[in-house]
Amino acid sequence: MTLGAPVQLGAEELIELSEKASSMSPGWWSVALIRAGFPHARTEDVLALPVGARDRLILALRRRLRGDQFWSEPSCVQCGEVFELKFTAAEIGLDALPEVEAGFRDVAVAGAAARLRPVSVGDLLAVERISDAEAAARALGARVCEAEGGVSVEALGDALEELDPMADIWLEASCPECGAGQSIAFDPVYFAAREIRQMAGRILRDVVDLARVFRWSEKDILAMPEARRAYYVAEASA
Repeated sequence: MTLGAPVQLGAEELIELSEKASSMSPGWWSVALIRAGFPHARTEDVLALPVGARDRLILALRRRLRGDQFWSEPSCVQCGEVFELKFTAAEIGLDALPEVEAGFRDVAVAGAAARLRPVSVGDLLAVERISDAEAAARALGARVCEAEGGVSVEALGDALEELDPMADIWLEASCPECGAGQSIAFDPVYFAAREIRQMAGRILRDVVDLARVFRWSEKDILAMPEARRAYYVAEASA
């Protein structure tokens, strides 16, 4: 599925997405995010996407919003120190991974012949309410793998990672305080939700500041281009 380049999300759309992030599951929120950023995407199209393809779209949308520099503040697993981690998609290879196509293909899983397809967004949503992790993994495996006699969850996980390497992203980092190396899980959905909440919070604070000083309505303030709104905020606080 080709959706083209993402559109620039406006202030009202960011606020709406921020509110949805508090009421929707991460899986359904990712569907809402992609539909907002890629207006031609239908819900059924997003549900059919392999997880890696969904995350590629989310990263493209995030780069449209805030550029290619990513940053996070993980805690060291050794000393507990919180440190800053900065990276670009190119630096960790997220811009060089091949496109992953949906659909079954013949593969070998732990030496056994099987038909396997990448996990889709719809698959994740189908098992998201199963609280037991092992039961959820088995249900997910039944959806994406056809094999006589079945295969182990571990072997299936390895095969799915080869099929869709972007579906499970890990960053390698070293703690600047104690030097301990660690692998840090990177979840584009969580990352995007956190940043959109932050952006929406700043916009709403701008609304409060401008409404207090100039008595403008929320609707008029949100309709302003970002640069003009920033100018008026600076003037209001001068």
